Amino acid sequence: MKKSVYGLTYDDPVRGAVVFYVGCTNDVVRRTQEHMRNPFVSGHAEYDTYKYRFCRDLADLDITYSMVIIEPAVDVADDSDEYSWILQTARINQDLGIKFYQDLPLTNMRAGDFLDEMIRDRTINSSGDIRAFKQRREQERNVTYERTRDSSNPVARAMLDQIEIELAPARALKQEQQAKRTSRARKQQQTQAEWLAEQEQLWAQYRAQETQELDLTRFEQFKEQQ
Repeated sequence: MKKSVYGLTYDDPVRGAVVFYVGCTNDVVRRTQEHMRNPFVSGHAEYDTYKYRFCRDLADLDITYSMVIIEPAVDVADDSDEYSWILQTARINQDLGIKFYQDLPLTNMRAGDFLDEMIRDRTINSSGDIRAFKQRREQERNVTYERTRDSSNPVARAMLDQIEIELAPARALKQEQQAKRTSRARKQQQTQAEWLAEQEQLWAQYRAQETQELDLTRFEQFKEQQ
């Protein structure tokens, strides 16, 4: 199915246009209306999602956000195709040092979730890579299930024990990374408040400069009339 890949963006006084959310839609007009309205509907199912929380943060700072089309017509067979666009944009933000809640490069995800794990693994890029990654995760879940089901079978248990040994380093690394993310998340509340304060200061300076330039223009016009 052909869909449009889009981003929710705002203009940063320093960085320029910044994408904070990426999605796909087959109805651009409808989706635009939803993203402009739903963040401010307190009873909406997605009201507390990061993407809509950030929309409200921007509104509190009187910063306008908009929906822009990244690619107007791409083949999207499943969520793996959509994830590939999310990964691409998230890594651009990551390389530029752009962070949102929980130090994440987009508001599409939460620390430790499926998207976050893929973004941190730089070997995953294409839709095919994503499908292979999901298949590996499914196999790991099956191993856990088989361990429970066949725990009374000595041969099966020995095989599963060996698989567990092979998976142990990766799981230990994942636990360590999760602990670090949890620590960063605790600091992120303060970091987010500092970011909002910084944005407010930048926009105040920007508006003050605009006012000053406008006053100078009027002064020059006044002199020309004399």
